[in-house]
This record gives sequence, structure tokens and C-alpha cells, in this order.
Amino acid sequence: MKKKILPVFLPLIFVLFLVPNYSLAYLNNWYLDPDGAGGIDPVLIGELLDTVGTAWIRNDLTNGTFVEYGTFITSGHDGIPGYGGYTGQITALLYATGNVDLLNGTIDFTSGYLDVYTDATADYGTNTDGLADYRTNPETYGANNGTRIASFSVIPGGGGNVDPDGSQFPGAPNGQITINFEASYIAPGYWIMPDGVTDFNDLPMISWILGYGTTNASYVTNPDVFPYPIFIDEAVVEWAGDTFTNQPPYDLLVSGNGQFRVDVVPEPATMLLLGAGLIGLAGIGRRKFFKK
Repeated sequence: MKKKILPVFLPLIFVLFLVPNYSLAYLNNWYLDPDGAGGIDPVLIGELLDTVGTAWIRNDLTNGTFVEYGTFITSGHDGIPGYGGYTGQITALLYATGNVDLLNGTIDFTSGYLDVYTDATADYGTNTDGLADYRTNPETYGANNGTRIASFSVIPGGGGNVDPDGSQFPGAPNGQITINFEASYIAPGYWIMPDGVTDFNDLPMISWILGYGTTNASYVTNPDVFPYPIFIDEAVVEWAGDTFTNQPPYDLLVSGNGQFRVDVVPEPATMLLLGAGLIGLAGIGRRKFFKK
């Protein structure tokens, strides 16, 4: 490896991945009821929920570890804006830790969680200082101040490789990373099977693991531009209790977009899968961070 090139890991944001060693079939035409027992009818989801978000990554190169704090919003599904007239928002909070080997260009995850919320107040992307969520995290960027409708725990493992020149992963020019979650909580009344009747909560919660997808991963080169200062104040300063320095590869901000998918594992038939994942990683040259 040339000394002029430093691979930087951006374990990035909210995108689905195909889990190896499982026979997965995407669950099509299922339903999401954005307000539960409220007045909005369940919305038919053809295949996926669209997501966008921001994350702060802190790499400890001495110990070969990283920590990530991320917030996300899903403002539509299958490329269609909105959820059947629902004026609120579906949001999520992500925390993940893992190991990073910059020399060999590899990464894997060790712990973390993903909490999904529905909020009748559309305040994602704003300063939402106030109460704490059930994990005692402060209200952060409007991502965790609604009603929690699902929670997932990181399954140790996953990972991926750096793609410095963008040749290996079409549609994901900076490389691809996978992260596996299993459900720890599914709220009743929000997630409904294709028959329009069976609630996901009524099925045995054996394991929820994640699906497949790609996303655009972008290093935020100018974090002084709105809305990033709000995110930094909310996620880095208040949630993480840390200081933002914007000094890659040690400390950096990333943005991206991806999808949620719900998958069904044939064996056992009651096993469900929900996708969320991370993508990223790029080579840093002396003149540029990402190869577009």
C-alpha cells in the first residue's frame, strides 16, 4: 500500500444487506400502520421503506475500534413520498461499536442497537432537547422522541472491505459494509403481514436479521452548513458527550441513504427479517476523500 493513501472507514448508514447462509425471500406487499390505532389506515409497502440519515464516526486507531452514533428518517416507501396522509414521521436512532483494521481494509461489529420510532410531530432534524428515551439517551435530533415501534440489537460479526477506487461494488462506489441485527422488541399494531390481519408482534420473535441494499455514502466535508451543526450539537455533544473535531480518519461526519426491507426465512417459517445496515469506507488521498 502506498503511504500516500490512507483507507478510512466510514461505517455508514441505514441500508440493507443480504445476510449469508440464510435462505431469504423479500416480503412484498406488507403493511405499516404509521400511527397504530390512530386514524390513518395501514399503508401498503410494496417492498421497502426509504431512509436517509447522518452519523458521526469516531475511530480509535490505537486500539483498532470505532463507535458510531446515527439518526435516520424514513419519509416514504418504494420511492413514494409519505405514508397515506400521515403528517408525522418514522425515525430511528443507531448506536454501534466495532473493530477496524485500516491496514487490511476490514471492519466488523461488536455491539449496538437500532431503535425505530413513529412521531406525530414532524421535528426530525431539529433541536429536541427535553426528556430521555427508555435507554436514558437524551432526545436527539427528533429521532427518538416519539413512540418506539421496534428495537434491534447488533449481532456480533458482519463487516466488509474498503473499496478505494469504486470498482468492486456498483451503486456503492466507496465499498460495502454489512451489519446484522435481531429484534428485541416489536410494538403491536404497526407492522402487519401481507394478509392485512396478522400482526408481526403475534409471531414468534425468533430472530430478525437483515436484508440487502446499497446506498450512497458521503463524507461531510463542510459540517458548518445547516443542518449539520444541529446534528453535531444533538448527537455528538449531548448524546455522545464528546467533542467534534472533524479530523478523519479519527473523527468524521457522514451522510447516506438506503432502505428497510422485511424478509422471511423459510426455515423456520415464523422467522422474520428486517433490514438495516451500513455502507461506507473509502480511500483518502492527499487531495480527496471520496472517489465519486
